[in-house]
Amino acid sequence: MVSYYNQIAMAQPSAIQSPLRVLIPEQQIQERVREVQAERERLYRALRQHPTWQVYPSHTNFLLVRTPDAAQAYRSLLERGILVRRQDHYTGLEGCVRISVGTPSENDRLLQAVFEIAGVGYA
Repeated sequence: MVSYYNQIAMAQPSAIQSPLRVLIPEQQIQERVREVQAERERLYRALRQHPTWQVYPSHTNFLLVRTPDAAQAYRSLLERGILVRRQDHYTGLEGCVRISVGTPSENDRLLQAVFEIAGVGYA
């Protein structure tokens, strides 16, 4: 099975990716792109409700989120088995983490965790 991220990458034009398009039907690629877009929008809407995190709009397979403390957010999520990428080492991205869009169940776990860390429930 080809992973989510490989399929999304194939949705972008590239000479290297052209041979891969033969292996995966265009319809399947477009379906996966729509699924990731829908999950990204669901994550975005949910994270906008977080009391201390600020999520930025995205057209990619990840969301950039400003937190009060990126190191603490990273550690707290990692303790729960969720990996995000710290971005706070880049100028202007102080407190930021990058959250990749996953499967619906992975995203549900992430949302439960980030709201639990904040001490509020997620419905």
